[in-house]
Amino acid sequence: MFEDAPPGVEAARAAGARVVALNTTHPVAELGDCEIAISDFSNLRVRSASDALVLTLA
Repeated sequence: MFEDAPPGVEAARAAGARVVALNTTHPVAELGDCEIAISDFSNLRVRSASDALVLTLA
């Protein structure tokens, strides 16, 4: 799940989702319990692997 606001991160985690937070509108310290925080999608790569999506930072 991609989220850019603390309530979104909180809701995604409550639903059991793993979260990539975008620190575009809030500082990382305010985003809470996320797997990783990124500033934009420019270095993010996504590929399909059998039953999952694999995300890597370039």
